[in-house]
Amino acid sequence: MTKNQTKLNKKPKEKTKAIIFKPLTEIFPYSQNPKAHTPAQVDRIVASIKEFGFCNPILVDENNDILAGPGRYKAAKKLKITEVLCVVLSHLTVKQKRAYRLVDNRLNEKGGEWDNEALTKELQVVLEENEIPLEIIGFSPLDLEELEKEIHAVSGGNPIMESYFTDMTKEKAVEREEEKAVEKAKEKSNEEGLEKCPTCGHPLTK
Repeated sequence: MTKNQTKLNKKPKEKTKAIIFKPLTEIFPYSQNPKAHTPAQVDRIVASIKEFGFCNPILVDENNDILAGPGRYKAAKKLKITEVLCVVLSHLTVKQKRAYRLVDNRLNEKGGEWDNEALTKELQVVLEENEIPLEIIGFSPLDLEELEKEIHAVSGGNPIMESYFTDMTKEKAVEREEEKAVEKAKEKSNEEGLEKCPTCGHPLTK
């Protein structure tokens, strides 16, 4: 029997999978993760979890090491969530685990292109309901400005879309960023037990 025949006849490792809740303290991020999450990305995940709940599980191996979902892990820590939904994958070899971490990130980067007509229809529904901020689903005002020309061509001057894009100008985007900065400064002051000026950060005298 040749080496190739032996390899073909070799039984694959049995695939085992479980979907369970695990304490956040019992799962561990991969120390050599080649792709980092910025604070802004983690904040977006936090906003998504607040709006929709913890819907996307973290993938871990049999040792509770994270295979996919380090951003969700960081967001859960920030929200002080004690238990998170996990999918346990125990059938992967050490090399496969390393490869899967890369594949998971790379496939997300290499996603398909937007169908502008379908995108416009979905945006219209979200805007009509006026319940969920568009930023929560991954769009910022500046993102939409870049998409405006393409979407406008498809929307045909839809009044809902036109109204939204009129309101969401760069000036509005800057105002929102300033408001967020003030809120973060207040939160930091509360954590430190000090009252500080939200603009300059100096302690306020009583």
